[in-house]
Amino acid sequence: MGRTKGEGSFDKQVFSGGKERWRYRRNGHATYGNTKKEALDKWREWEKSEKVKVKKNPKTSKLYTFGEFCNDWLMMRSDLAYNTRKTYEDGINKRMYGFKAYDIANKQLKSLNADMFTAYFEALALTYSKETIDKQWHIVKQVLEYGMDEEVIPQFRIGKIKIPKAENIPAERQKLINYNEQTKFPLDKHIKALYDFVISNKKFADGGKVISFLSWSGLRVSEAIGLKWKNVSEDFSEIHIRQTTQKINGEFIDKLPKTQNGIRSVPIQSDEGKTILKYFADKFGREPEQYVFLNRNGSPFDRNALGKSAIRVCKSLNFEGLYSPHDWRHAYGSSQLRNGVPIEIVSRLLGHSSVQTTYDIYIHTDDKNVKEQLEKSYKNFKKNP
Repeated sequence: MGRTKGEGSFDKQVFSGGKERWRYRRNGHATYGNTKKEALDKWREWEKSEKVKVKKNPKTSKLYTFGEFCNDWLMMRSDLAYNTRKTYEDGINKRMYGFKAYDIANKQLKSLNADMFTAYFEALALTYSKETIDKQWHIVKQVLEYGMDEEVIPQFRIGKIKIPKAENIPAERQKLINYNEQTKFPLDKHIKALYDFVISNKKFADGGKVISFLSWSGLRVSEAIGLKWKNVSEDFSEIHIRQTTQKINGEFIDKLPKTQNGIRSVPIQSDEGKTILKYFADKFGREPEQYVFLNRNGSPFDRNALGKSAIRVCKSLNFEGLYSPHDWRHAYGSSQLRNGVPIEIVSRLLGHSSVQTTYDIYIHTDDKNVKEQLEKSYKNFKKNP
């Protein structure tokens, strides 16, 4: 049998009467001829006819691929939100068509089976994180279920597809190694120093004040951007998280938090947190539908602007390694734990999906006080959940 890369395979077949003919096989279809050229020409004629079928009715063609079907499925999904559609497009374009380690996109629809997808996800696991793999599985599973319902994908047990576990994914193992090297979270002294600096120093405008507010409230950046005055109490003592906001193509888009736990109320007990809210109310007013945190142009801050503010302020204060806005959300969480607030309450205030998530994040701190309080509180929670 001869095989040229990308050109299928030739072999000789013996027919009745002892006559030999050449067979050419590629993409699950075979053609025959007295010579190799004749067999190959017949296959090419068949391929042309199949391409015509693809144009007329793709589902009847043997050449219809999984990637093509994924794109057709996505075009049909008019119900998807903008961000979800973008995620699905990336999954198909980058991690199917753009993924050369295992070309699942160009597998023929009629040839699909569970082993193919197991091999595909094993290949993904050599490059991508568990989170990315799970997102890709979410797409693939939906497409397979739809294709089987439409009877264009062979019936097989989707549950037989093996998705790699985190401990078998190199990126996750490295993440765990890095995480276990201990994480630095801002201390109470950093929280206070940051607040004093941004209140007294006009050089850094108002972005620094938003960063400081994260450490007094525990909000995510998208939650702070999306906070509106209708969700702030009259005396600034409580805020209600009802949405997150992202800047997409120059527009600010509001959407619900990812999980039900993200919808929550957070008390602002500190004078510092209340002062920052009052500062923005005095400067820009507090119309109910107005965003709380506005820049000097009267527009909401976006994530990039706040990221730059955090870097500038923290470098000015020599807070090495604390340059991310998210560090200051962690400052709030670690401060609450350090001061003896039960882990289940801290988890609720931060909007975590579970108490386990809170434990997994803060157990790696290098702050012994936080660690001791965390372990004590977690044991109590496990006894009386």
